[in-house]
Amino acid sequence: MARPAIMPTRLSQSSLRQIIARDVPFEAYLSDYAGAYAEWVEGMVIQMSPASAVHDSLSQFFVILLRHFLRQTGLGTLRAAPMVMRMQPDASGREPDLHIVLNERAAILKDTLTDGPADVVIEIVSPESQDRDLVEKYQEYEAGGVREYWIIHPQRQQADFYALRADGLYQRIELRDGRFESRVLSRFRLDTAVLWDRDFLEADERIRVLVDAMLA
Repeated sequence: MARPAIMPTRLSQSSLRQIIARDVPFEAYLSDYAGAYAEWVEGMVIQMSPASAVHDSLSQFFVILLRHFLRQTGLGTLRAAPMVMRMQPDASGREPDLHIVLNERAAILKDTLTDGPADVVIEIVSPESQDRDLVEKYQEYEAGGVREYWIIHPQRQQADFYALRADGLYQRIELRDGRFESRVLSRFRLDTAVLWDRDFLEADERIRVLVDAMLA
């Protein structure tokens, strides 16, 4: 079926407060603002808030976990903010915390831009980004064709995972005894309890062992 067009974004109050420039062409945003952790929405450049310690720990955990997993499986490429993803020519320029593009779609990977929807997007929610991650980006990623959206809530110690159905709408992926199994990354599974274990998050070798156990 045809992919639905991305609807205009209604910005949250937190996003409106962080606008640092208006009427900026997308190409100027890429060259002048994207590397400074800012997103582009309808010509507006929106500055992202600095990451907290827990946000940084979770981000680094997923970088190590997914790079090792993708290196072992050869499934695709991992990119991290401030790399920009633009799902359609008329869509926003977003900087997901992390996103994965499978090898069969590697043509969308440009030097400074993922020029199309990633197969997996991960956002780590901070207090100021709740509306943006749970509403604005949820709707954009769904309409834009991101096949899986992982939302990590450190404050709630909760992780929500969504898969795109054939009708173009997201459906929550139910956990089994706290364990997530990806529908996009073959053989990827994760006990979400480790996300709230600070010692585990900072133990690189334990993270690699976790991946090795998935693929054994």
